Amino acid sequence: MHHLLTSSRLLPFLILVLSTSTPGCASISSSLHAHGTIAEQTMTARVDHPVAQDYLEGRPLPAELEELRRAHIAEGKLPSASVLTHLTTRYSTDVATLFFLETVGADDESTAIQREYASVVERLMQTDEDPQLDAASSRLTVVFAPGWFYKTYGAKTGADFQRQLAQLAKAGVPAELIETDENGTVEANAEIIAESMRRLRRQGREVLIVSGSKSGAEVAIALGDILPPEETTHVLAWLSIGGVHQGSPFADWALNPTVCWFSQLNLGVQGFDLEGAMSLQTSRRRPHFARLRFPDHLLLVSYVPVPLSSGISDQGAFGYSRMRDLGPNDGLTMLVDQLLPGGLTIVEPGVDHYFVHPNRELRSLALMEVLVKRIGATSSVSSGTLPVAEGAAHASLSPERGDRASREDRHDR
Repeated sequence: MHHLLTSSRLLPFLILVLSTSTPGCASISSSLHAHGTIAEQTMTARVDHPVAQDYLEGRPLPAELEELRRAHIAEGKLPSASVLTHLTTRYSTDVATLFFLETVGADDESTAIQREYASVVERLMQTDEDPQLDAASSRLTVVFAPGWFYKTYGAKTGADFQRQLAQLAKAGVPAELIETDENGTVEANAEIIAESMRRLRRQGREVLIVSGSKSGAEVAIALGDILPPEETTHVLAWLSIGGVHQGSPFADWALNPTVCWFSQLNLGVQGFDLEGAMSLQTSRRRPHFARLRFPDHLLLVSYVPVPLSSGISDQGAFGYSRMRDLGPNDGLTMLVDQLLPGGLTIVEPGVDHYFVHPNRELRSLALMEVLVKRIGATSSVSSGTLPVAEGAAHASLSPERGDRASREDRHDR
């Protein structure tokens, strides 16, 4: 489903050269076994600190941590990067990750969509039913913004979304892929995505746009900066999967002067330049993201992998170790940077940015079903109303959602 720096062969080359000489990049030690439930997510894992073990198993925690938990949950706050870094420094990355999971799960509306997702996953796993994706009678089109190097490596990485396109075609749901530059800058691809949205509006189509990894930053700029609100009335929802919205500290590391020449050499051999990678530097992405303003009508949903240290894949281990001291991350970007202001969050504990999961395709279909149901099959562009799927009492498209600003206030700055 995703495709990141590793799939360009850039990082394997760096790993080969540097893992034998760089401390902390060879393995991730997590030796304490723990089992418990946080935010309705039951986990069995090895963790990296006794406090993480106590946290997951529901035992008393240090007074400072308990106070932070109470304050964030009582006030409905999402954790800031600084709080997560503090918890990582004071305790461990797993402690901070569990804190992230608990505070994100304390939001009623995110809990509601998480339950919908879990219910669909369970139904699809236990039956031979197809996902309920009947949107053929509406003007809904599911539009995919592909990931990095989706033409060169998409068949292997899933960055080309071809499996999802085939699944939707089978279900009779109109869907298409935006043809971006596979190694283009975030800004240039955002312009391409914006023009695709204009075309679909002229065609009278309603849109659910889906992004993966790097294209999350591209869609964010298209919807939150380039397009004025009147040109987004037909875009009903955005599903961001592992979105690198605010850049990647790992990209920062890979582009530092010590190792940048490795990156440039490896990409140059393949006929690529560093412009795409440079556009993911946090110094470039974070200030821009802070200026974005998304339309109030737009349903924003982040699908966020939440790995503990023992759940990091071979692909994600090197990046995770490089960012571990900064706080909870998925091997390419920080978890907190994947959240969308005023949006809802669906978490996937136990996997990292590469979503190595035996039921990955099934879960992809479950996400599609949840979003299609949320949007509803009879929504209308012309009326400006956004109906709520039957039975989704807490749907973000409903009046009960509250305005975007009130939800954005949950972010602890």
